[in-house]
Amino acid sequence: MLNREEELRFCRARRGAIALDFQALNPEQRQAALATEGPLLLLAGAGSGKTTVLINRVDNLLTFGRGSDTDEVPEWAGEEGLAFLEPIGTKGKDVCLTDAGQALAEGTVARLIAVEDAILGSWPAEDVEKYLSLAEQYLTAFREKAKHLGNR
Repeated sequence: MLNREEELRFCRARRGAIALDFQALNPEQRQAALATEGPLLLLAGAGSGKTTVLINRVDNLLTFGRGSDTDEVPEWAGEEGLAFLEPIGTKGKDVCLTDAGQALAEGTVARLIAVEDAILGSWPAEDVEKYLSLAEQYLTAFREKAKHLGNR
């Protein structure tokens, strides 16, 4: 259980983590993605990001619950949660996974590899080469973006 000062730190850190997670959305998309109460109606033209908003809203609800619009601290929040949230978005600090988080990440990667192997195994060699080339281009762009984010 957290004391009042730790609760305030938890809320501040959670807001910072939420802001970081949803910084790629424009203000209207962010407002919709962070809405946690009641139904949400999205009216917008084609290509405006409605699907992106819905995916980010589900992500927000699953990850933070009502955390984006409340200062309530969950009963389960403790020192570990505070230690996890505070470094997020802070330059030069590492985020460490718990043992359960590490196991989940490893299991997810193993499942992704198995699915990819099954898919690639059914493709002609030429298509596999095209896919791998595109994947490499994506990873290169992702590494560049990660470098840029690390320099902020």
